Amino acid sequence: MPAGFVARGVLAAVVAALATLVVFLVARAGGVSFTLGLPGIDSLGGLTWYLVVAAAAALVATAYAAALRRVVPHNSARVFGWSVVVGAVLSCVPLLVLGLAAATTVALVAMHLVAGAVVLAIVLPDGFQAGR
Repeated sequence: MPAGFVARGVLAAVVAALATLVVFLVARAGGVSFTLGLPGIDSLGGLTWYLVVAAAAALVATAYAAALRRVVPHNSARVFGWSVVVGAVLSCVPLLVLGLAAATTVALVAMHLVAGAVVLAIVLPDGFQAGR
C-alpha cells in the first residue's frame, strides 16, 4: 500500500472520529441521551466507544480500498464508493430496531452517515488512480 494511501487512511480515521465527536457533542447539547442499555458503552457515556469505532471503521475501509485496487483495478473506485454507502446504511439498521428514543436513534444514525461520508471524501479522491 503506497505511503500516500496510508496517510489518507490515517487522516480519514482522525477526521471521522472528530466529525463523530462534533455530532455527539451537538446532540448532547441538544439534550439527547446516549444511554443504550449496553454496559460497556454506557459506562463511558458512549463517547470513547463512538470515537474508537469511527476511527477503526475508517482504517478498515482504507485497507479494503487498498485490497480493491489490486483485485478490481479498473472498477475499484466505484466498488469502494458503493461499498461504503451500503455499509453505512446497513450499520444503521440495528439502531432502528433497538427501540431507543427517537432523538438518540437520529443522532446515532447521523454519526454513522457522517463517518461514512468522511471516509468517502478523504479516501476516494485520487486514491484509486494507477500508480498511486
